[in-house]
Amino acid sequence: MPRTLIAITLLLALTLPVAAQSLVSVPLDSQEITFKGARYIEYGKPYASPSEQTGPQFVMPLRFSQPVLKTPIKVSRFNSQTAQWSAGIELHLVTDSTNIVIAFKIQPARRGRPGICQVYQDNRLLKDYPIKSAKKNKNAQIHIKSADDKKHHYRIMLPATMALQITSLQIDKGSKLDKVSLPSKPIYVAMGDSITHGSAGIDGITTKSFAYLLATKLNYDLYNLGIGGGRVSPMLGTMLKDWKKIDLITLLIGYNDLSWAGVPVANYQKYYLDLLTEIRKSHPNTPLFCLTLTFTKLKKSPKTGITPEEYRNVVRSLVKTFQQQGDKNIHLVEGEPLTDISGLNDPVHFNTKGNQDVAKRLGEIITTQLAQ
Repeated sequence: MPRTLIAITLLLALTLPVAAQSLVSVPLDSQEITFKGARYIEYGKPYASPSEQTGPQFVMPLRFSQPVLKTPIKVSRFNSQTAQWSAGIELHLVTDSTNIVIAFKIQPARRGRPGICQVYQDNRLLKDYPIKSAKKNKNAQIHIKSADDKKHHYRIMLPATMALQITSLQIDKGSKLDKVSLPSKPIYVAMGDSITHGSAGIDGITTKSFAYLLATKLNYDLYNLGIGGGRVSPMLGTMLKDWKKIDLITLLIGYNDLSWAGVPVANYQKYYLDLLTEIRKSHPNTPLFCLTLTFTKLKKSPKTGITPEEYRNVVRSLVKTFQQQGDKNIHLVEGEPLTDISGLNDPVHFNTKGNQDVAKRLGEIITTQLAQ
């Protein structure tokens, strides 16, 4: 080989990024890739031609089933794009690789928002990785670096305010992924709107939501079924049949029905009753904590003049009815005392303090009730 060509080759080897020199792709359907907080996993089609990539072209963890996501909004009563956001979803890996490069394709969103991937190494926060808004960047990647080549457990918290397909996972050549061993925990399903979802007031960081904090406090595995902009949706109660066992459910829903949707009290009552009925069809004995609307600056609906207290009375009445019918595992939680004006980021959504207050106080109520 001519000396000039050798020199150029050596220079390229020194200047190319790690990912181009020494990384290898892991098939995205590998059993060593583990998700938590996602009941449904969607895989793309296999690669059509031979290449370094094998397996499906993408993997996308989802909180909701495809039939539910494909239901028209008039029936579902929520936006399916927002429902694909990955709130509460965790990606777990165990590897001795000093480099992990994960590539994403950002899916269309009703409201493009930036997001944060939080990466934990052996349960210690390693780094926050900002991901740009879907309106500006359709592809993104994070490059995780370890200070050594020892085996570590990585927990990647996906952004609360983005829908992401994972299109590539690469590790150092010669290193490997090991099977992830996670402790078995009770299942907690959090149902609600953006307040539960954590899509406002906490920078899109899923670990700051009251649902995540509550799950951590109680040592439960979280499935966050909150949807920003969502209204009471009975079909989500029907979807719970896909869980073999649920150990705890919280339900906080109604602000969107009250405010921008202007749903009459009688209609709110009907939808809420239908939702409770559907939940109880598949999980009749699961502890179910129904929260009345939490503290808000909103005095009444700008569309109808209906007050938050009128909606709170609906929840009180329905929970009492179920209790009188023999449901010993349904509980009423007064939402308003859980936080106050200091816990609000805006008229409705919690800030960091508000989420912490709700998780603490709601956790105390749940612990007390479950001990009885």
